[in-house]
Amino acid sequence: MLAASTQTITHLLIRLLFDLTRESEKITSHMSVNKAVEYVNTHYGEKITITDLAHVVCLSPSHFTRIFKSEIGCSPTDYIMKTRLDMAKRMLRNGDTPVTTIALECGFNSSSYFSHCFLRAFNTSPSQFKKSMQTA
Repeated sequence: MLAASTQTITHLLIRLLFDLTRESEKITSHMSVNKAVEYVNTHYGEKITITDLAHVVCLSPSHFTRIFKSEIGCSPTDYIMKTRLDMAKRMLRNGDTPVTTIALECGFNSSSYFSHCFLRAFNTSPSQFKKSMQTA
């Protein structure tokens, strides 16, 4: 228990130091959910399934999904998508990386699917968002 608490505190400090906190993140009473959140935050660019996450925290997929949704307030799939889009938004804001490269680095299979998801989430295309950040 002490090791898990130490790890949680360490992750919080790292997030604060590098300004990686997001309002959707919260520390829960379930260490398995915290572990899954950390896994998503570090592997967002890879293919992640509910089965993968459940395996990481040693729970069945259905039980994991139920606990995750009750603690975080959204499904694991929605959380993965939100994490990918938040990271993409940060990358679009901070650099000259092409939109297609950002899409692939954030775990999207194609730039068109990335654009569709980004537009749905933020009411602007990734290209328009990037241009607005460059002119600001």
